[in-house]
Amino acid sequence: MYKEEFSEVLKEYNEGKRADRQIKDYLKYLSDNKKNDVSAEVILQIGDMEFWKDKSIEQWKAMTPLLKEQLRVFKDTVPEFKVASALVHLDEKSLHIQVIGVPVAEGYQRGLKKQVAKTKIFNKEKMEQIQDILHENAEVLIKIAQKYLVMKC
Repeated sequence: MYKEEFSEVLKEYNEGKRADRQIKDYLKYLSDNKKNDVSAEVILQIGDMEFWKDKSIEQWKAMTPLLKEQLRVFKDTVPEFKVASALVHLDEKSLHIQVIGVPVAEGYQRGLKKQVAKTKIFNKEKMEQIQDILHENAEVLIKIAQKYLVMKC
């Protein structure tokens, strides 16, 4: 993912720089700098523990397409978050999907023009916007889930 996202801007950044100032591997560069996160984790959930507590594992599994829909809405809402992995969890108190990805921002004047930027992508204002959109979508999905679960019982 890092090579796909950053190879062009890394090549541009390194052009004309002395060898000792070049960044050979952006992921390693970030990993070696303890101040930077190389990825971020997001948990997407529909319903809460109370909603899921009396549902069977078959009902949980039947609802995974709704989580995938919530993931699609999340990706559309935050296209700057490049998803590397998304795993549905059926082994905890509530059905959820764990998403690992890289928040990427562009337009930097110093360093690479495109960089990993968790605090820029997930600032307070953006988080509120994301939550509003996902809560609205989750409410629709919960209504679908409830109708479906009633029909299956």
